[in-house]
Amino acid sequence: MTTPGSPASRWPLELRLVVSCLRAGLGLGGRTPEAPGPSSLEESGGREPDWDRFLFWVGRHRVTPLVYAGLAEPASVPIPDGVRAELRDRVRHNALRMLRLGSELAQLLEAFDEAGITALPIKGPMLALQVHGDITMRQVKDLDLLVGPGQLDRAIDLLRSRGYRPVDDGFDRLSAQRWEVYRAAFHELALVHADGSVVVELHWNLVGRLWPVTLEELAGRSARVRMAGRDIAVLGPVDLLLHLLVHGSSHAWRRLSWLAELGRLIPRTSDETWREVAGVAAGAGIERPLRQGLLLSRRLFGTPIAEPLRQPTALDRAARSLAATAESCIAAERDRIRPGLSSVRFRLLYKMRLRRSLGYRLSVLHSLARPHRDVLDIALPDRFAWLHYPLRPFLWIRRRWRERKTGSSGTGESRRESGRT
Repeated sequence: MTTPGSPASRWPLELRLVVSCLRAGLGLGGRTPEAPGPSSLEESGGREPDWDRFLFWVGRHRVTPLVYAGLAEPASVPIPDGVRAELRDRVRHNALRMLRLGSELAQLLEAFDEAGITALPIKGPMLALQVHGDITMRQVKDLDLLVGPGQLDRAIDLLRSRGYRPVDDGFDRLSAQRWEVYRAAFHELALVHADGSVVVELHWNLVGRLWPVTLEELAGRSARVRMAGRDIAVLGPVDLLLHLLVHGSSHAWRRLSWLAELGRLIPRTSDETWREVAGVAAGAGIERPLRQGLLLSRRLFGTPIAEPLRQPTALDRAARSLAATAESCIAAERDRIRPGLSSVRFRLLYKMRLRRSLGYRLSVLHSLARPHRDVLDIALPDRFAWLHYPLRPFLWIRRRWRERKTGSSGTGESRRESGRT
């Protein structure tokens, strides 16, 4: 069972069943000493699960292919035929989408190469191949490309020439000065194809200020994965693990799909590689995200913590506290932190604990004061740009009022929320 009193011990039955199916789908066996289980309906106290809620949690955490794969394992939880059929249909739909995304990614990378723009694919289809060896085993909605800040404008122009446009209409109203504010505040820009079929998130920083690693460093340590007849540069083994750990931690591991990818890689990773990971993490000051991810994977999937990291992880009280916070976020019905006061609390109470660096913590505080969203909400002449600061409370109230009226916070804002420090 989970650690007594931990948030995972209070998860709803249907979410715990999803974890059990994931363990089977990842080839990690059935019930583990710390995992929230159950591995059978008998262990659920005799209560029949609400299968609609089960399907909700599968979709909420974007783990449909892995859960469906787990149903083929002998130790898997018995699922009604109707639920199996629904999952099978979702898997087929996802497979077609992932194949289309893989084809578009290959074409985009070829276009970037021809234009002399260095672009490194992160997440998406390439991560599916690296982690699972199967492009259809991830459930994603967009493509992610990392480019250098010096080539960002050219990359945007190239995507525009191929029919993409920024998701947020306010982007085209930005002056050169406001564009610099945006680039400093965020580390990604979402562009959607004219036919609405594909969204590309263009990154100029891998995970913001939490791990300020450059494209040149990553490219120098890159590996190669073959897709669509091409050898494509991807994150090397050490950087892949660190990216999974830091990205998941920065978003409080709100999706089980991120932890499942980590759980798949951990048993395959040697102690020597973990020593390299620990060395890079120590140099960058990101030991807490590393240890938090390892603790969560052990609790949910029973994966071992490598010998070089076992004692430091066990002694890190902050990492244990961060893991407990993440367990609560995993059980949240919303897939992201709601903008507004919840976002402020999240940054103050959670994100500031991810690193002990004073510079990093000051950058988190600074991110609260900067008028990130406002530069897109209202276009002011550069000489009046300072008015964004006193206007910010009123613009925030207007956005909240619009959200309540429409019942949605908007695609653009949700994407920017995920791109902040």
